[in-house]
Amino acid sequence: MDIDLTIVLNCHNEDNYITRTLSSVEEAAMYAEALGIALELVIVLDKPTNSIRSIAESTMPAGFKQKKVIEVENGSLGLSRNDGAAAACGEWLFLQDADDLISYNGFAEIFFSTQRHGPRSIHICETLIAFGVDSYVVTYFDAKTITPLPFVDCHPFVSRICCPRRLLEELPFADLRLTKGYAYEDWFFNAEALSKGYSFHAAPNAIFFYRQRDNSLLRQANALSARQIPPSGLFKPLLFLRLAAEGYARFKSAPAWRERLIAQQTDVNNPVIFDLCVAANRIDPQIHPAEIAASPQYNNLSFCNVQIGIAYYEMCRLIGGKRFDDVFVLPSMGVGGGERYLLDVMHALNATGATANSLVFLGQSRRGSNWLDRLPTNSTVIDFELICPELDEGARILLTLKAIEACAGRARLHLKQSQYAHAFARRYLHLLKQCTRIYYRFADECNFVHGRALSLHHGFELVSALIDEIDIVVADNQFIIDEDRRRLGRHQDRWCLLYAREPARTDKSALAESIGCAAPAVAWAGRLDHQKRPGLLPLVAARLRERQSELTLHIFGTPVLNHFCADALMMHANVRLHGEFASFEQVLSVEPMCFLLTSLFEGVPNVLLEATARGLPIVAPDVGGVSEVVEHGLTGILLPSLADDDSMANLIADALIAYADHPQQREEHASNALTRLQQRNGPQAYAARIAEIFFTKND
Repeated sequence: MDIDLTIVLNCHNEDNYITRTLSSVEEAAMYAEALGIALELVIVLDKPTNSIRSIAESTMPAGFKQKKVIEVENGSLGLSRNDGAAAACGEWLFLQDADDLISYNGFAEIFFSTQRHGPRSIHICETLIAFGVDSYVVTYFDAKTITPLPFVDCHPFVSRICCPRRLLEELPFADLRLTKGYAYEDWFFNAEALSKGYSFHAAPNAIFFYRQRDNSLLRQANALSARQIPPSGLFKPLLFLRLAAEGYARFKSAPAWRERLIAQQTDVNNPVIFDLCVAANRIDPQIHPAEIAASPQYNNLSFCNVQIGIAYYEMCRLIGGKRFDDVFVLPSMGVGGGERYLLDVMHALNATGATANSLVFLGQSRRGSNWLDRLPTNSTVIDFELICPELDEGARILLTLKAIEACAGRARLHLKQSQYAHAFARRYLHLLKQCTRIYYRFADECNFVHGRALSLHHGFELVSALIDEIDIVVADNQFIIDEDRRRLGRHQDRWCLLYAREPARTDKSALAESIGCAAPAVAWAGRLDHQKRPGLLPLVAARLRERQSELTLHIFGTPVLNHFCADALMMHANVRLHGEFASFEQVLSVEPMCFLLTSLFEGVPNVLLEATARGLPIVAPDVGGVSEVVEHGLTGILLPSLADDDSMANLIADALIAYADHPQQREEHASNALTRLQQRNGPQAYAARIAEIFFTKND
């Protein structure tokens, strides 16, 4: 028997609804049969109850040439659709669930649409009317109208599709049952079909009545899953560029065109639509024309953000056909110790020959990315502030995911502590199991409250929440590793110490001369921000003046993250403000006798390593990993970190004056520090540690 159209009706837990659905299916089948269309009904019972089994087996709706009932134990909508397709005889399949209704003209209009558009086409009802716990009306345009752009952000079509049976043989539905991972087998299927050249068409005046239930599979998937589909071929950059080129040009050149389309909605008061709704109301009174007329109206352009698709298209133009071995998820590429640390990692990985291309995402670059010229030449930069400044954090992390899935699915994924990287990690890191996921820890923010040092939670909280999804935690100091291990107590082997790279810029033979030629100057360099505790500097200057010391404080740097008023410094005759500095050589221009650090919290600040590399002895508070550079009495003067500013300023002034009075001690400390630097931070030690962490550890 030749069958034109097979209706595949999937049944899961719709005992209370299937009778109404079968009544709706019967009306639509009888209408289609009267127009000469031969239909088949395949009912797929997935782990059925006795009740739904009895209804399915005992009912033979009119209008069908034949009916089949198959029983499966999938617990999966996708697999059950595949089983239904395998049992079907029709050239075309229409997929429906056992709680929804279709307008009585639906099968006929959809079948006629298949005949107009040919064998590589997919068809849906032009109108969706949602009823039940929510009500709304959606109008669907075809794929040529909406283009592939919306697919990046959402599913612009529906799961109730009509497609050639051979498509399901070529492209079976994925098994995306309810988990914390990927979801939406229908969105994924339609994206894959679009990538294979299938077109989508909306059958005019056909209505799909979509029942909204509190416990529906879609609502459960929305609540539990990552709300994303698996990596689809549609988002491969070169293919996406080809398929979306026309739409991109249209939306960019005439954005008002989209606004006109958004205004186009189904006229629910149209006599044809009204009649179809009245007929559906006889089957299920929840479908009521008055409620439909008062419902919100959308279309498949208005509920998708095309700007996200446009941004992805522009990202694809930058990416092209490249594959990436390393991906860096960074807030910006500004001037700072953290940025330099990651730059050194990039260059070291390149030097091993293991990185053909690097992909660098900058998610919060409003303050500028001044070190872009320091990136390896094989780096591709995605700066969201340049590509899509209007898109929010949620859109940016989605675009990050799509690009990684498309061209870096097995890369080393490097995340630097930041709001952007944390948002990305919390939402999507568990999806990227094929990547080596690396998180960088430097320091926990700390502050004094009632004289007690208290740590803030941002960095550790991320590690604590996601340690099962993080493969390697890289830290620049042992202190933070010990703290994390103590607090967490599991996965101890995931922390790796990588001291920052800093080659020696002098040798021991030159230390005596440089120490002897030093001016009565103390260098301070860094951001004039809260973390660096610059408020101590005027107090130290006052103490030095009171002690009639000849020492002058030379301050290099400007505020970056916080506002700092320099007036308190400018009033001191023994303070010189030098402003922003491009390199540490500018700090050396004042020929300082030592370097001063005043921070509230740190990992291992880069300025300490730079000072050590140039033979400058150091005075610093014992915070974070500072003691791993400044060991008191051996490689510098390490002071207790006191909450009281006056007491802290006294300690610093005492140490500076002691250093000024004992040049031999400064030379000894500088020499010891230089030896330790070469052993821990020198190029050879650094390269060996890079190989151990990123290659040996994961073998």
